[in-house]
Amino acid sequence: MVENTITIKDNSGEDFEIKDIKSFHQHILEKHATGTSKHYEDGHWFTVDDEFRKMITNYTSQT
Repeated sequence: MVENTITIKDNSGEDFEIKDIKSFHQHILEKHATGTSKHYEDGHWFTVDDEFRKMITNYTSQT
C-alpha cells in the first residue's frame, strides 16, 4: 500500500482504492459533514453516515 492510499468497500462490496486519503477526508468533511448522504467516485457509491465519517477519520489519523 502506498502511503496515503487505503482500500475500502463500496456499497456493492467492491474494493475501492482511495489514492489520497487526506483529500478524500477533507471532501467528506466539507460536502457530507452531517446526516446520511451518498458519495459517488470513479464508478463507486458510498453511503456517508457517522460510521463512515469515523472510519475515514480513523484512517486519516493513521497516515
